[in-house]
Amino acid sequence: MMLAYCRMPYEDELYYGYMHDLFLWNVNTNLKGMDAAIGGYVRVLNPSCLSNVCMSIENATFPSLARLVSMTALGCLMDGLDGKKASKLCEGMIQPEEAGVPIQNKTGVTDAEDIRICPECWAEDSEKYGAGYLHLSHNLPGVTCCAKHGVPLLSSPRPDKSSKLLPYDPADFTPIEVGNVQAGTDMARLQKKLNKRKLMELSVVTCPVCGREYAAHLYSEQSGCGCPFCNMGRSFMENINRRLDVLYHGEYRVLDPSGNRSRMNAVHVPCGTGTVRVFELIYAYDKAPRCGECVKLEPERLQARYDPEGKEWQFLTNPERATKPYKIHVKHLPCGHEYFINVQNFAGHEGGYCSVCWNSRRTLDAGSIDPDYEILGEYAGCREAVKILHKGCGLPFEATRTAFLTGRRCPLCYAKLTFADVEEAVEECAPGWKVVKSDTRSCAHPVTEHGYVYPKMPYKKIIRDLTRDDPEIFTDRVKRYEGKVNAKKQLYDRIAAEAVDGIWDIKDGLGGKRVTVKEAKGAECICGMGYFEHVGDGVYRVKSREEMLKE
Repeated sequence: MMLAYCRMPYEDELYYGYMHDLFLWNVNTNLKGMDAAIGGYVRVLNPSCLSNVCMSIENATFPSLARLVSMTALGCLMDGLDGKKASKLCEGMIQPEEAGVPIQNKTGVTDAEDIRICPECWAEDSEKYGAGYLHLSHNLPGVTCCAKHGVPLLSSPRPDKSSKLLPYDPADFTPIEVGNVQAGTDMARLQKKLNKRKLMELSVVTCPVCGREYAAHLYSEQSGCGCPFCNMGRSFMENINRRLDVLYHGEYRVLDPSGNRSRMNAVHVPCGTGTVRVFELIYAYDKAPRCGECVKLEPERLQARYDPEGKEWQFLTNPERATKPYKIHVKHLPCGHEYFINVQNFAGHEGGYCSVCWNSRRTLDAGSIDPDYEILGEYAGCREAVKILHKGCGLPFEATRTAFLTGRRCPLCYAKLTFADVEEAVEECAPGWKVVKSDTRSCAHPVTEHGYVYPKMPYKKIIRDLTRDDPEIFTDRVKRYEGKVNAKKQLYDRIAAEAVDGIWDIKDGLGGKRVTVKEAKGAECICGMGYFEHVGDGVYRVKSREEMLKE
């Protein structure tokens, strides 16, 4: 569809008002006709099928898909939604309807009942561009004042779909009653920042097939939606089955396309009888519903399906079916491990899944994660503790693979971090940054000088990035963080220095002074870590490094 008149959007322009102006100057039709022409829905807050709009309108000055998305209230609408609803909202706005997007499915987001303008912004825009336009920041949810001028907005009911498109006239708008203008202005500024920050969670991806750029959201890969422009070339059924193939590797298939799309069922191919709701499969992610028929399979049917010769797996009767209906009882014959597991988790691994054998194949290279540490002895699996050497102090400690990957380090040298420590470290090493405390324990939100937020980042990850040679987050830091000295390490060094032939008695004190209660508890704690040996009442033997390395 060629538009004779087109223009690039103005600053902070609302998509709804932009499309209104384009069709007013080109075809002079109603809103329903506008929807039919572009193959989507021109809603005030959450329009649909924006990729379709980019394909439909042939004009060199028409903006890109990413620019159209930035003209919507998507950021504010996503705030507070869970992953399932946020995914539906993003896909409904970006993807074409043929992609298998449930436009009618509820996401908890409603469209605006009115449109709003600021009288002072309208006057400035008229002087600058020759006409006023609708601002996105004025039409964000809950906004009643202008963030720029701090004055109440004017409101007008949203035109009916069948009404003719007419130019906006400020005389048709009525003032909004605002009790506290300052509070309303602060609210408008917060909503504007929130919308911009949430939009940053959208990324631009280049399709390897068609070579076009498209906007992808946080859940695009998990829901298998793919490139919107490639999806336009397929039918609704083709896209649904393609998404199921990506997510479940051919395990589910839609065979009957008739009926309500939002209530469509998929057949479980392995058993051929079980059915599951399609959109529950697509948007449930790691909590995907199980096939009811497979859950009820008897051991004989499982044995015939997965290992008919009985060389590797033995399926047993589940004695706890009443309390664990989604579990099957399996024995891995090569290692003898017997356990309960979900049918889908077992089938999701090629050749079956045994946690003991799987974990034993996974390795841990401490040096690649943190060059200050080295693995000692033989690695026996991610659930078994392994001895790790801290090169800095030369003392070993024990930790599992999972604990080390999640931040466990030398208990003597690595001090327990508080928010004050993190705040001080960021202020010292990266002056342009600041950190905001998170509601999640031991997490904070690093904020750049431009206002971009890294949400819910653990304290350990922030400090680790500040101490790295090649930081990934604080790339503009002015110095490397030296770290906080642990009180236990200081106490260990003092006791080791004053021990006579490796023996230290608490009665002898430290540095000629009597041992405090805090120091006594610290010595007992270090003993519990395995660095001291308790040889009497208040008497400790300091283990040598060679002895600890051999243990």
